Amino acid sequence: MAHQSKKKLGEIVAAARRNNINEALQEYKYLLVKALKVPSSTMRNVNMRLHLFGYFSKQLTQEEKIFFLDNLEKYQNKKNSIFTTINNN
Repeated sequence: MAHQSKKKLGEIVAAARRNNINEALQEYKYLLVKALKVPSSTMRNVNMRLHLFGYFSKQLTQEEKIFFLDNLEKYQNKKNSIFTTINNN
Protein backbone atom coordinates (compact mmCIF):
# COMPACT_ATOMS: atom_id res chain seq x y z
CA MET A 1 0.00 0.00 0.00
CA ALA A 2 1.46 3.32 -1.04
CA HIS A 3 2.35 6.00 1.46
CA GLN A 4 -0.22 8.37 -0.05
CA SER A 5 -2.99 5.81 0.49
CA LYS A 6 -2.01 5.28 4.14
CA LYS A 7 -1.87 9.03 4.69
CA LYS A 8 -5.35 9.50 3.20
CA LEU A 9 -6.75 6.65 5.33
CA GLY A 10 -5.27 8.29 8.42
CA GLU A 11 -6.90 11.59 7.47
CA ILE A 12 -10.28 9.87 7.15
CA VAL A 13 -9.92 8.35 10.63
CA ALA A 14 -8.93 11.70 12.12
CA ALA A 15 -11.83 13.48 10.42
CA ALA A 16 -14.30 10.77 11.46
CA ARG A 17 -14.18 12.10 15.00
CA ARG A 18 -15.59 15.39 13.72
CA ASN A 19 -17.79 14.14 10.87
CA ASN A 20 -20.36 11.47 10.17
CA ILE A 21 -18.86 8.09 11.14
CA ASN A 22 -20.89 6.19 8.51
CA GLU A 23 -19.61 8.40 5.70
CA ALA A 24 -16.07 8.00 7.00
CA LEU A 25 -16.42 4.21 7.10
CA GLN A 26 -17.68 4.11 3.53
CA GLU A 27 -14.84 6.31 2.27
CA TYR A 28 -12.28 4.35 4.28
CA LYS A 29 -13.54 1.02 2.93
CA TYR A 30 -13.49 2.30 -0.66
CA LEU A 31 -9.93 3.63 -0.41
CA LEU A 32 -8.65 0.57 1.46
CA VAL A 33 -10.00 -1.83 -1.17
CA LYS A 34 -8.59 0.39 -3.93
CA ALA A 35 -5.16 0.46 -2.26
CA LEU A 36 -5.11 -3.29 -1.67
CA LYS A 37 -5.82 -3.97 -5.34
CA VAL A 38 -2.47 -2.46 -6.30
CA PRO A 39 0.03 -5.34 -6.52
CA SER A 40 3.00 -5.12 -4.22
CA SER A 41 6.50 -5.50 -5.59
CA THR A 42 8.94 -8.19 -4.48
CA MET A 43 11.16 -5.60 -2.81
CA ARG A 44 8.24 -4.10 -0.87
CA ASN A 45 7.26 -7.58 0.33
CA VAL A 46 10.84 -8.26 1.41
CA ASN A 47 11.08 -4.89 3.16
CA MET A 48 7.79 -5.41 5.02
CA ARG A 49 8.80 -8.90 6.17
CA LEU A 50 12.21 -7.66 7.33
CA HIS A 51 10.49 -5.00 9.44
CA LEU A 52 8.25 -7.65 11.00
CA PHE A 53 11.24 -9.93 11.50
CA GLY A 54 13.02 -7.15 13.38
CA TYR A 55 10.05 -6.77 15.68
CA PHE A 56 9.83 -10.50 16.52
CA SER A 57 13.46 -11.58 16.15
CA LYS A 58 14.19 -11.65 19.90
CA GLN A 59 11.43 -14.21 20.34
CA LEU A 60 12.65 -16.54 17.58
CA THR A 61 15.08 -19.40 17.89
CA GLN A 62 18.27 -19.38 15.85
CA GLU A 63 16.77 -22.13 13.67
CA GLU A 64 13.64 -20.05 13.00
CA LYS A 65 15.72 -17.00 12.13
CA ILE A 66 17.82 -19.02 9.67
CA PHE A 67 14.69 -20.55 8.13
CA PHE A 68 13.07 -17.17 7.68
CA LEU A 69 16.09 -15.36 6.25
CA ASP A 70 17.05 -18.23 3.91
CA ASN A 71 13.54 -18.43 2.50
CA LEU A 72 13.22 -14.68 2.24
CA GLU A 73 16.39 -14.62 0.15
CA LYS A 74 15.01 -17.42 -2.05
CA TYR A 75 11.80 -15.45 -2.51
CA GLN A 76 13.79 -12.34 -3.41
CA ASN A 77 15.66 -14.38 -6.02
CA LYS A 78 12.32 -15.76 -7.29
CA LYS A 79 13.13 -19.33 -6.23
CA ASN A 80 10.07 -19.82 -4.01
CA SER A 81 6.76 -18.34 -2.90
CA ILE A 82 6.41 -15.51 -0.40
CA PHE A 83 4.37 -17.88 1.77
CA THR A 84 7.39 -20.15 2.27
CA THR A 85 8.91 -17.49 4.55
CA ILE A 86 6.15 -18.03 7.11
CA ASN A 87 5.38 -21.75 6.80
CA ASN A 88 7.84 -24.16 8.38
CA ASN A 89 5.78 -27.30 7.59
